[in-house]
Amino acid sequence: MNAAKQNVRELLEKLPDDCTLEDVQYHLYVLEKVKRGISRAEVEGSLSQEEVERRLRKWITELSSDLSHRASADIDCGGCPWKPIGIYFRSIHEYNMTT
Repeated sequence: MNAAKQNVRELLEKLPDDCTLEDVQYHLYVLEKVKRGISRAEVEGSLSQEEVERRLRKWITELSSDLSHRASADIDCGGCPWKPIGIYFRSIHEYNMTT
């Protein structure tokens, strides 16, 4: 039996009896994405947890700073749709400043 067929059989055994065809399709999709990711990491390498956290912290800080500057003018606009987003990213920025 080929590997793809065996993988599908194993997946079907793990899923609950009342799963839908959509559930099966989703899990097959996720399995394929994970396998591709593992293959890509083996070929191209991967980042350490520390490096990912450092990059994410930098990205969030830059993004929250940018959005805070944009949203600060919007806070007083009364019902501005960006107000909650600005507050959310300011909260992330404040959290980052304390950690």
